[in-house]
Amino acid sequence: MHVQALCQQVGTGLFNQANHLLGAGLRTWVVQSREHALSGEIKPIPEAIRRQLQSYFELSLLDMVRYWVGDGIESNLTHVLLQNQDVSAVTLVDLIASRVPRMRKTMSPCGPMS
Repeated sequence: MHVQALCQQVGTGLFNQANHLLGAGLRTWVVQSREHALSGEIKPIPEAIRRQLQSYFELSLLDMVRYWVGDGIESNLTHVLLQNQDVSAVTLVDLIASRVPRMRKTMSPCGPMS
C-alpha cells in the first residue's frame, strides 16, 4: 500500500477544498453508521455508565443518548474504530457504540482515567 500526505498551508484554496471534502465524507460515514446501529438492538445507557457520566453531562442529555454493543459490519465507522484495543466505545451523535456490554470501571468523556 502506498500512502501519500497532502501538505498545504492552512487557509489555502486546496487546503479548504480538501477540508470540505474530507469533512463531508466523515459526516456521511458517522450518520450512515449511526443509522445502521439504530436498526439494531438499542438500549438506554447502562446505569453504571450513566452514573459515571452524569458529572460531565446534564441528565436531560443523558436521557436522550442510547447505547449499542458491537458492530460486525466492516464498512461502519464503529467497527473500524473499535479495532483499536485502546478504544472501548465510539460516540455517533446521540448513540454510544461499545465493544463490550460494559465500559471500563473508571472513565471520563475523554477516555479511561487512571
